[in-house]
Amino acid sequence: MKTLFVLIFSLFVGFIQGQNYIPYYTLVNEGNKLLYHKKYPEAADQYEKAMKLVKYVHCETYTAAAIAQSHLNQYKKATAYLEKSIMQGGWTYVQIKGARFQDEFAATPAYQQLTSEDASLVKVQINAIYAHQLDSLYHIDQDMLRKDGKHQESAMYSDSLNFAALLKLIDKYGFPSEQIVGLAAAHQAEIIIHHNARLPKNEAYWTLWQDAVKKGELKPEVYAWMYDQYLAWFKKETPYFYHCIAPIDKLSKAELELVDQHRKEWGVPALAAFAIETNGGGMSFTKLY
Repeated sequence: MKTLFVLIFSLFVGFIQGQNYIPYYTLVNEGNKLLYHKKYPEAADQYEKAMKLVKYVHCETYTAAAIAQSHLNQYKKATAYLEKSIMQGGWTYVQIKGARFQDEFAATPAYQQLTSEDASLVKVQINAIYAHQLDSLYHIDQDMLRKDGKHQESAMYSDSLNFAALLKLIDKYGFPSEQIVGLAAAHQAEIIIHHNARLPKNEAYWTLWQDAVKKGELKPEVYAWMYDQYLAWFKKETPYFYHCIAPIDKLSKAELELVDQHRKEWGVPALAAFAIETNGGGMSFTKLY
């Protein structure tokens, strides 16, 4: 009950202190669902509404909106959205070519130019120094500490050093959001945060992560995953979001509805957005939309 109170109170404070991205995420999640079901006009409408709510629109939202517009034969608008995503450093030409654009749009000169390896695009405006330092911390986190799955104790100690370095960077440059460091470096920062935020010794920083979610700086799914690990792995409590942490097959209809309500409150996609498979004692999640 205390945990729930903290979550709700923090969310309330976010409404008062500044722009809140939760309504934006709600619309984007609905747009992604409609796009998955090929309801392109409705999806495009949700993305348009979402983009009007915030100052910074995420790269993935621009790309999803471009996909929807391409299927509506709105090639000019699709090109504009795709260009914005690329200009923000959100997608490489390889990733874009793997997206579900309309075939006719993918054959247009504008699309071919945007997705070319030799495309001459405006240089992405990010904090390159910050991004480089995050890349170094990520290299330590992944390639030095977790490459072989061994040395758990030393990994946890080194994680704490990595985390301390990250906190200093946040204090100096601000939260490592996509807008500041680009999509790739922001993802690297999310992994470092994930490995440390879930530990009880770092629970004092939950308000920082919650604030980042509400400001559009940290993905709701990342927050949900590490918060559930904190609850289930270390506090031995029931997961709050059931995000990539525990099976839901034994939950009642009312319990499932409550979990989805929790997810919606924080901008996390609904349970139905993921295909969940169980293998023995393990689980795998595949995001559908």
